[in-house]
Amino acid sequence: MRKRLLTLILAVTAVMALGLTGCVEQTPVSGVAPDMSKKENVQLDFVQLHNDALEAFGDEDENPYRYITDVNVSGDNATKTIDIRATCFPDTGVPEAEQFATAIIRRVNDSACIQSSEFELSSQDSFGTLWTKYTLNIQIIPVGSEDDPDSYLVNESIAPGDEIPFDPDYETYEEGYVDILDSMKNEPAVLDLSGDNEPEAE
Repeated sequence: MRKRLLTLILAVTAVMALGLTGCVEQTPVSGVAPDMSKKENVQLDFVQLHNDALEAFGDEDENPYRYITDVNVSGDNATKTIDIRATCFPDTGVPEAEQFATAIIRRVNDSACIQSSEFELSSQDSFGTLWTKYTLNIQIIPVGSEDDPDSYLVNESIAPGDEIPFDPDYETYEEGYVDILDSMKNEPAVLDLSGDNEPEAE
């Protein structure tokens, strides 16, 4: 009986020893555990970011932002800053400028996603996660008013993680514009019978 009890005790001890060995955290040879939370050190290519963001607006014939005359996207990886500067026709209103601001901010974010998987795409409810890492400076300026900041239609400097003061849903605006274009294409041509356009007699 004693012999069987001793065998049982030895077996239990061996199992416990194996179990404890399996619970010991394995340490790399270097003695330093890897930092799994370390993020990729992203270095954005701002020339590519500019090109990709503007290309994302697609066909110029169906572009609802024809009041925008010029756009420049630039930045600095060292200071984690992105600058968006656009000019527009002088008669552009604030709502139109803010619509473009929404569209370009989201397209810059989505273009950054092409360069790094660290960022998440934007949506109708979100401007994406680029702006949790980078400061956003955006200005939309009527042509001829570059030296008058009070006349800027959009002039925002937004720190990383702060709320962007626009509605991220640009799809509704763009789809509405396309619908207007489609309805105009389907309207029958109106024959002008006023006589104003008659050819001149030779």
